[in-house]
Amino acid sequence: MGDAIDDVQDQLARVRPGIDTSSAAIIGRVMTVARMVQSESNAVLRRHEVTRADFDILSLLLRTGEPMPPTQLAVQLHTSGAGTTKRVQKLEAAGLVERTNNPTDGRGFLVTLTPKAEAVIGPALESVAELERSLLASLSNTDRTALTDQLRKLLASVTDARPSVR
Repeated sequence: MGDAIDDVQDQLARVRPGIDTSSAAIIGRVMTVARMVQSESNAVLRRHEVTRADFDILSLLLRTGEPMPPTQLAVQLHTSGAGTTKRVQKLEAAGLVERTNNPTDGRGFLVTLTPKAEAVIGPALESVAELERSLLASLSNTDRTALTDQLRKLLASVTDARPSVR
């Protein structure tokens, strides 16, 4: 049973037979699945009137349960400091986060969820989790465990190979 990635490999083999495309069997599928899941997830978030950028920051603050400086948010989310600051300002204007002075850094501030954000992010998080469960419904528990283990190894391999990913 072939798929679009097999087709890409076959096409490349015809035009550039000397190129080893075996890695595309994995990387191409991971990237395709990621794009498809992201698209479906973004649609779910739109129904909750939350953007992906909003969701990333709000869910990070929710799951850590701690106020964070914008630089730590940026590091955790693999985003630029300027982009993160812009996102935080937008969330603050919407009443979803508060910025307070950072007691350990007189020039900085901490970002905290507001009660309004908790009312927004909870249902959005539940909807995304339900979507993800539905997308994996055809996999057995054994398959899910095996795939999780293999993806964990892949993530470690990519992280080790690329210092900028850390």
